[in-house]
Amino acid sequence: MAGSKLKVDETLKKNLKYLKEYVALATVKAKDYQKTNIEIIRHLIDTDNIPGVYVTLNKPFKTMQRLLKEKKIDTRMIIFIDAVSKGADGNIKKTKDCLFIGSPENLSDIAVAMDQAVMAIQSEKNSYSLIH
Repeated sequence: MAGSKLKVDETLKKNLKYLKEYVALATVKAKDYQKTNIEIIRHLIDTDNIPGVYVTLNKPFKTMQRLLKEKKIDTRMIIFIDAVSKGADGNIKKTKDCLFIGSPENLSDIAVAMDQAVMAIQSEKNSYSLIH
């Protein structure tokens, strides 16, 4: 894992160091997908101290939150948007840490939730949105 962290840190620093605002797309092998996402988030939070929005399209919020905490990533700096889980009553719900959309097909709801989440961060620094 240490080699992966160094590679992600090095790549991000090299390619983004002169940019104030940017959109980045990471292309990775399927076997490295989750590990790379985690290292990108670690870099943004630990190295750059940037809060962000994590849109999860294929894993429930609780699973992602637990996984990130196991990797010692401060999830307090992340607002999650869960497009997988549904409330017990089938309705969209909202918690302090997560907005539940219920389906990755609800693109309008995801867009509104992302806007709300970015506004809630209220950071003087930049913020990020990671879609997984």
